[in-house]
Amino acid sequence: MKLKVFGTGSKGNAYAWIVGRDVLLLDAGLPWKTIIEGLDDGLRGVCGCLVTHEHKDHSKAVPDMLKYGIKTVMSDGTAKAISPPTPDTSVKPVQARIRAVNGEPIHLLNFAIVPFTTQHDAAQPLGYLVKHKPTGATLVYATDTYYLKYTFPGVNYWLIECNYTMKLANKLLEDESGKSLYDRLMKSHMSLDRLLEVFRVNDLSQTRTIVLIHMSDERSNEAEMVEAVYRQTSIRTIAAKNGQEIDFEYCPF
Repeated sequence: MKLKVFGTGSKGNAYAWIVGRDVLLLDAGLPWKTIIEGLDDGLRGVCGCLVTHEHKDHSKAVPDMLKYGIKTVMSDGTAKAISPPTPDTSVKPVQARIRAVNGEPIHLLNFAIVPFTTQHDAAQPLGYLVKHKPTGATLVYATDTYYLKYTFPGVNYWLIECNYTMKLANKLLEDESGKSLYDRLMKSHMSLDRLLEVFRVNDLSQTRTIVLIHMSDERSNEAEMVEAVYRQTSIRTIAAKNGQEIDFEYCPF
């Protein structure tokens, strides 16, 4: 069991949760060729892709996935924002797209998925609670959201945004031109402080690994973030990097 990081951050976000021969893609914000070439067995074993929202750094490859018939999960708002309906829309993309609704379970072969609403400046953004049915392993995927409305008991793995520290974000207020970006950050991305609050209110007794994603190049401090999360949770914490493979051992002993 492992997590493959194709890309993380503002230049493109795409991941794969690989459990045995089962592969679930999480966002597709890189060229489709890059994602395929990053998979050891190409498209073999790929059950589908969960798309959080329409911004290109998360959805760049979605049109190609639909064209190739990859089951692609996203909300109605995301689907419309990525590809507004036109009279000549082909049938195949419609067949490949799976409608995601807050709280309604979806099944992609060996994966059970529950979408949940997130808080971002996008049409209808979602996060996903995922369970691999044969192993019972569970994962929360939450990115581009400034807080989480929900709690998730018994989660084994967290793939979650930690975009900035307040200390570095506050530097934007030193110049009038930075105020609009500061305001957007506060209502679109997860700070370290807010992430720590997420972990305070969630039951982490079954959590084995926390992976921090979508760190800002200018307003994050990787070492500080990892240390702060580990200090509070005492759980293995990793900052994701492009091209990285992270082992997810379901049983650590």
